[in-house]
Amino acid sequence: MSQWPETIEEEKVLFIPSSGVGTIYLCPYAKSLNEVTPFCEGIEILNVGETEGDFFVDTITYDNQEYYIAYGIKGTGGGELGPIENSIKDINDYIQSLPNKSFKNNPSQRKNALKNKLEEIYVKIDNEEYQEAINKLENDVRTKADGFVDGSKNNDWITNQVVQQEICEMIDRLISGLLNLL
Repeated sequence: MSQWPETIEEEKVLFIPSSGVGTIYLCPYAKSLNEVTPFCEGIEILNVGETEGDFFVDTITYDNQEYYIAYGIKGTGGGELGPIENSIKDINDYIQSLPNKSFKNNPSQRKNALKNKLEEIYVKIDNEEYQEAINKLENDVRTKADGFVDGSKNNDWITNQVVQQEICEMIDRLISGLLNLL
């Protein structure tokens, strides 16, 4: 803006670039852009034409670019929830929903650490650092649940074999999608 308006409206309209997926996420409690991720607290996921609480989402074309237009925004941000972002969110949601007995020890610390690792991967993907994201998925997340022994010790944080298999399959699908972007 060349200058701030005299009055700042409480409700805002948010424009999010669209690739045509048709789904966005909104982060109603984000206080900075760093908090605007598919992992944000109180995330709202909406499809075009949907209303959720105060939010409504539609599309608009401006300068030959399609955008999602989200109405009813109060100090938040959001983004498009494409297949890659949704995969990362699904992996995190699955891990966070696991019972404590699925972990070797310190389940809340392990869940939080895995969430942080997935957030780092999201940032790499958002910055189009796809190979780095793949490397981190393979070497820093998948190894915590792959059931393999690394050297002389088992470094798995997740010990339930069924859960290990499901997480590894989810990660492998995400890696496959990222390989298509290289």
